[in-house]
Amino acid sequence: MTPRTAHRRARGRDLIDPNPAWSRDRLRLLAGGVVAAAVVVLVGLGLAIHQALDPTRTTASAPDPTPVVRSTAAGTAAVPGAGRDAAAAAPMPAVPGGRAAELPPAVAPAALRLPQPTVLRGPGGVASGFPRTVEGALAQLAAIDEFVLTTMQPATAVEVYQAWATEGGVPADAWVLTRHVTSFRSTLNRAGTGVTARVTVSPAAGLVKATDGPDWLVGCVLLDVRATVKTEARLGFGHCERLQWDAAAQRWLIAPGTPPAQPGAVTPGTAAAAQVGWRPFTASA
Repeated sequence: MTPRTAHRRARGRDLIDPNPAWSRDRLRLLAGGVVAAAVVVLVGLGLAIHQALDPTRTTASAPDPTPVVRSTAAGTAAVPGAGRDAAAAAPMPAVPGGRAAELPPAVAPAALRLPQPTVLRGPGGVASGFPRTVEGALAQLAAIDEFVLTTMQPATAVEVYQAWATEGGVPADAWVLTRHVTSFRSTLNRAGTGVTARVTVSPAAGLVKATDGPDWLVGCVLLDVRATVKTEARLGFGHCERLQWDAAAQRWLIAPGTPPAQPGAVTPGTAAAAQVGWRPFTASA
């Protein structure tokens, strides 16, 4: 597959957003009393996401006969005959609620050691040069997410998607991060002249939802996102993508197909995050 080189818009069909934002009340609850201005920033960004993808959103292509391995918090098991589309569309585990869920886990999950990039500014300005490993794939997705959400410009999101997506996926303006960033900028503009916000993004954890050999997987990254207007609002934002290794380019790319089900919002480092299957990141020396 080759990276997407042109911005293509969908024609003659409606795009269904697989990641509808939660209500303002839900976001206020997650923000824990943060002032309304900062909450509006998070609402506009669309960082809080439903816990499951609409089950009707599947592709019409025939299932891939290659066995796919699905990874869950309980372990990893082979699912003979399951295709990539089914593995990607399977709902993510529900995020547990309650006060206990926000406490640190009783037993800390094993950390994922992420490799360092060999190229600090690769295609689209994103760090690259990660190895052909599961950890390398997660590190690449984390680098993409961190760059797009820190820059927080729709044009940058489009450029990054074009540089890192293969043909056969959604158009660049329909990519989940492009839509979040566009919503964020629109909300900030509606807030009035002189209203500014600072957003910081830190990749906190990851999980592998499914694999199909060494060159394809559904990988997910949990980001610690903090948005500041007059005070700070914090939310854990999870993002999953199909990823595949491009042998010619020697890098991980966003693979074609319907975007996978997205994870529910959860605070990094909590019992809830561990129960869902998130494993904290630690950097390689």
